[in-house]
Amino acid sequence: MKRRLALGFAFATLALAAPAAADEPPAEPLPALPAPSAAPPEAPPEAPPAAPPAAPAVVSPETPKDLDKPPADPPPRERSMSALLSPLQLISKTASVDLVWVPVAHHAVVLNPRLRPVDGVRWGGELGYRYYTSSQREPSGFFAGPSFAFFYSEGGSKVGVAVDVGVQVVAKSGLTASGGLGLMWVPAGSKIELGSKLGNTGLYSEQWNFIPRMLAALGYAF
Repeated sequence: MKRRLALGFAFATLALAAPAAADEPPAEPLPALPAPSAAPPEAPPEAPPAAPPAAPAVVSPETPKDLDKPPADPPPRERSMSALLSPLQLISKTASVDLVWVPVAHHAVVLNPRLRPVDGVRWGGELGYRYYTSSQREPSGFFAGPSFAFFYSEGGSKVGVAVDVGVQVVAKSGLTASGGLGLMWVPAGSKIELGSKLGNTGLYSEQWNFIPRMLAALGYAF
């Protein structure tokens, strides 16, 4: 009996609810959500800021502008003349001086006057040419060259020819030393005494055609 009453009550409830649901207006549809918009285009990467312009270099008046340049070569040293005395000739009581002039590099003119005032006056000299190996305009380095000789004595006067080779050194202070060897040719029959070169030995050129000689001198270049 109770079961029947429960079923009847359920049916009655459904019957009352159905007309109420029919009278209600249909529910309005929910508005559609807007479609997602496309992603905005990416902005191009920003360029790095430009470096500020370099300030112009300021050079002080005391600062030279060519510091990166190599130092200039020092000007060439020029001692184009020299005067030298020969101690070997002083042994034979002969005064002699070598005067050397270098007009251009490597080439020199040599003048060698000599005088022997004792045991009868004898005088003479030589005029010659020398080639020096130094690149400076000075009489230094190895040298070689000929010379023309002239002699006078009470027995007469004669001429001769000589060739010399040697070396000459010029210090920074100007002090100069020279040395070498030579060979002189004097015509046979000459009465010219050669004591000024070989010592007071009494040798005469009438006994020699070719006469060796030694060069040694000290002096100053300027």
